[in-house]
Amino acid sequence: MLCDLASGKEGICVFAYLCNDGVINTNGTAILDLRYMDVCKDYFLKCCSKESPCMETAGTCVPKKQCTADLNASKYKEFKESDECDWNGYQCCPNDQTTTTLKPSLEGKKCFLNNGVCTPPTDCKGIKYNDRRRECGGLVCCDSPIPETTTVTTTATTTTTKTATTSTTSPGRQPTTQKPDIDTERPDDRTCDSLGGTCVADRDCQRKADQQSVDCAVDTVCCLSKRPTDVPTVSVDDLDIKECGYRNEDGIKFKTINRNDGEAQYGEFPWVVAILLADSGKVKLRCAGTLIDPEIVLTTAECIKEYKRKPEQLIIRAGEWDMAATMEPISPQERRVVKMKIHEKFNPHSLVNNIALLFLDDKFDLTPTINTVCLPPQDFTIDNGYVIATGWGTTPQNRTKYQHILKSMELPYRQKSDCELILKRATRNNRFKLDSSFICAGGEFGQDTCQGDAGSPIIFPIPDTSDLRYYAVGMVSWGVGCGRPGIPSVNTDIGMFREWIDSKIDEEQLHMHYYDFQPQD
Repeated sequence: MLCDLASGKEGICVFAYLCNDGVINTNGTAILDLRYMDVCKDYFLKCCSKESPCMETAGTCVPKKQCTADLNASKYKEFKESDECDWNGYQCCPNDQTTTTLKPSLEGKKCFLNNGVCTPPTDCKGIKYNDRRRECGGLVCCDSPIPETTTVTTTATTTTTKTATTSTTSPGRQPTTQKPDIDTERPDDRTCDSLGGTCVADRDCQRKADQQSVDCAVDTVCCLSKRPTDVPTVSVDDLDIKECGYRNEDGIKFKTINRNDGEAQYGEFPWVVAILLADSGKVKLRCAGTLIDPEIVLTTAECIKEYKRKPEQLIIRAGEWDMAATMEPISPQERRVVKMKIHEKFNPHSLVNNIALLFLDDKFDLTPTINTVCLPPQDFTIDNGYVIATGWGTTPQNRTKYQHILKSMELPYRQKSDCELILKRATRNNRFKLDSSFICAGGEFGQDTCQGDAGSPIIFPIPDTSDLRYYAVGMVSWGVGCGRPGIPSVNTDIGMFREWIDSKIDEEQLHMHYYDFQPQD
């Protein structure tokens, strides 16, 4: 299927692991994270440029009309005879003999029945309509692009600049009333029905949706179904605060049944935190992380790397369970990120060394639903058994909708040597090597981590303990598809980074007390 790149060039939808740095991968040298979507509107696909390298990178596959070289000349004979570009009808052209022809820009064009404007993705600060008719090419259909304002310089010349609003949400102990933007059918498609509500008069609504919808009339609001109001409140003082790694397998104060979508119990995994992005007054789920200290979160570098210069845009919410509810027995808490440390050898293309630490503006108050996990010793290994994965991401059964309630699943641990052989076949790349910074789990049909689960912890029972406690042994990183039988997902191996974690925390003059497992006498 053809698609339009944001640059205006023509692309082709391919499996994401075949798209390397935005250009189609014809030699199988890379594999990329599949936990995100783009304009192909399909979890498995990515819009990728067809202009791949040829003639051992001396040339590029381009449309024939963009090649200015005289291919009849003897020095270009090998380029003319090359068949490396035949698959897409392009010509292998010397790199210094190509011209670029872009499609006319669609920026500013009306779209979605004149309700939106075609806008570069980074300039949209409002609702992004689902551009099913492809009216905007590689742009997005936006109801509120960054406004253009006219300013006058000292030389009396007029320039047009973009102005943007910034979030003024202040840090606080209790969470904002706004829930993160996770319950849409797709990130760009916010109808009231997709939010789980109905358009009704404001006076008739008991609880409004936290997000705007695109289809409710001016005099109505998107109203969510009435939720039970008899959830018991809990006094934190009545419950014990334990050390790291204790799982509340039966939940806190109540236990849910009929968990058809693999929902975790309330407070079952008290170390799982939601990493939220505050942008222009809205809060969106970015990924997840693991609480290892009341003021430190462990997550994947891929998830947060673009906010390194503005870490305060990230909010950590601990004690969260149901993203669509505001009546949980123990209120979640929020803290702002003030500093992050990304592994010095993190590779954003291969996701090798995909690990980072987030330091917060204040400590979380530990409760039965907010606590730390234990970390394994350096080079900890698993012989066999099952690990437990968590997250609010999509599922193999529904890859277009995030979970409201934190999910959990048991996945079989896969030895690295076996996983490498499987991934060689899955990626059609005999040169693929599984880096030592990864571990694998899963491969059972319908059971897998998916889009939106990045950074979520993978836990394993601490061996030889009298009471059941857990190590966080991995973090969700990438995979080839989601829930494909026989193909495990790939996770950051926390056991490879214990010494790195300790050193970075020591640099901040903090201690490992909260995540260091000490056997009970």
